[in-house]
Amino acid sequence: MIENLDYLHWLGIDVIWFNPCFASPFRDAGYDIADYLSIAPRYGTNEDMMALIGAAKERGIKVLLDLVAGHTSIEHFWFQRSLTDDAARGRYIWSDQPAPNFVPSPGAPEAR
Repeated sequence: MIENLDYLHWLGIDVIWFNPCFASPFRDAGYDIADYLSIAPRYGTNEDMMALIGAAKERGIKVLLDLVAGHTSIEHFWFQRSLTDDAARGRYIWSDQPAPNFVPSPGAPEAR
């Protein structure tokens, strides 16, 4: 991407918007975030992203990351905690009924 920044600048592009690029098992096209603080290895490293942002800034180009805080992977700390911690359960909507187009949970939470 860094190699193409001069061309994007020449085109007049002033913002680059990336789809979710955070660590994810990619069961939902990367929207199922497992770690909001780490770039997914398939895209590089956190250092790569910082280099891209710095190089873009030098050219007057902003970088926008699609942060979908309302979606997490079943691997995310918040979800794992919600399985056993009543205080954390409120982050998610739990139902015994399947909903169309929803990815099923890995199992029902323990009875309380």
